[in-house]
Amino acid sequence: MMVHMDRDELLQWVEARRAASERETQELARAGPPHDSFARALRLIALGAATLGWPFPEDAVTRRENEQAAEAWAKLRRRLGNR
Repeated sequence: MMVHMDRDELLQWVEARRAASERETQELARAGPPHDSFARALRLIALGAATLGWPFPEDAVTRRENEQAAEAWAKLRRRLGNR
């Protein structure tokens, strides 16, 4: 499907991409080195485990999304003859 843009729409699109790229560069610089991010993530997991227990309790939304995904896969397998 081809989308047609006039000049102004194209310029807006390009400017939005540039702004997004600049924001991403700023966010990456602010985040620091990857090993720091990993260490922070591990601390958050440890905090969650200490406050909520391990494994984390499943919420109703995640449970329903998992059920919907399983149903979709089962339907696809049935349609393809359980290949």
